[in-house]
Amino acid sequence: MEWFRKFLDSFSKFPDFWKGLKKNQKITMLSLLAAILIAIVLTVILNAPKYVLLISANNETDAGAIIQQLESQGIPYKVEAGNRIFIPSSYNVYEVRMKLASSGALGSSTKGFELLDQSSFGATSFDKQVNYQRALQGELERTIATINGVKFARVHLTLPKYTYYVRGEMAETRASVQLVLDPGVSLSKEQIKGII
Repeated sequence: MEWFRKFLDSFSKFPDFWKGLKKNQKITMLSLLAAILIAIVLTVILNAPKYVLLISANNETDAGAIIQQLESQGIPYKVEAGNRIFIPSSYNVYEVRMKLASSGALGSSTKGFELLDQSSFGATSFDKQVNYQRALQGELERTIATINGVKFARVHLTLPKYTYYVRGEMAETRASVQLVLDPGVSLSKEQIKGII
């Protein structure tokens, strides 16, 4: 506490000290003080990390998953409008993206039958058919992704076009399935049969 009083006393003596200085000395002191302040400001500005765009997330859920992974990896970030996530340029953006992808944080926001809830009033039968096909594909992708060891699934369906005018057999529905597995995982024959 004693040192604090001495510190305050030195400030109370400053006006007398300032009055005792010559004009040249005052200019020199003010110039020195301004140079120190400018140096501090420049140091702060130049050492501030520059941020680069990591990713623009599709929605808040995906952005939240990405942010959670960045925090767990100790990577600083900034979020701006439009779910745009930035990281300091000192980090390798491509490496961080690959780590996020391998952790599943960049997972797709696959939609299933909830697509059918979003149908508009003016939707044509073609629109409805396309949405139905997308919903089926999404549901199959979700179901396959629940298999242990499957990180990501992509399904493409070919549905035969049904018509009232043609009798006889219709073409078969066909599916193409692409899987991304966890490292070191291989599916058993039973799991593969379950997908087929």
